[in-house]
Amino acid sequence: MIEKQFSITLTAPDLAAANWLLVKRHWVHRWAPWIVAGVGLAFGLALLLSARHFHPDITSRKMLSIFAKGLMFGLLFVGLQLFIVLRIIVRATRPEFGEAEGHDVTYTTDEKSLSMTAHGRTTTFPWAAFTRTIENLHWLLLCRTSTTFCAFPKSQLDAATLGALKQAVNSARKTSKP
Repeated sequence: MIEKQFSITLTAPDLAAANWLLVKRHWVHRWAPWIVAGVGLAFGLALLLSARHFHPDITSRKMLSIFAKGLMFGLLFVGLQLFIVLRIIVRATRPEFGEAEGHDVTYTTDEKSLSMTAHGRTTTFPWAAFTRTIENLHWLLLCRTSTTFCAFPKSQLDAATLGALKQAVNSARKTSKP
């Protein structure tokens, strides 16, 4: 890859949209319904068995009521926790970008790294620091961890630049594997 420089403009809603793409690919988002249902059933069953153990003469109707209450509490509690975790990822960009109209971000690429200049600061990431790429029709994300990434709106870049970014990350991943 030869040295190349390009700029994009990102707004807070843009970054929230990129974050939502990351959230949709996160394992918690994919498994959340099963986690919520499993914990709810386990909690309801635990309450049912403990009620049966301490009150052997309990009626079937009362046992069903206790199970339903445990199930509902478990579903509500775990569902709320997962909702909060997933929303934290999406909302993480709000304090950083606030309500500003947009920020120009300038990127410079070379054989070894990707440099990003925003808010008057330059940060350089070696290509090997990126663990994967995620993309859809609107975004290309170069992920460094499970929650941090560099976002590139496809509407602001040409296909050659997007292809070069993906190729640089994939090449670095192949060479860094033992």
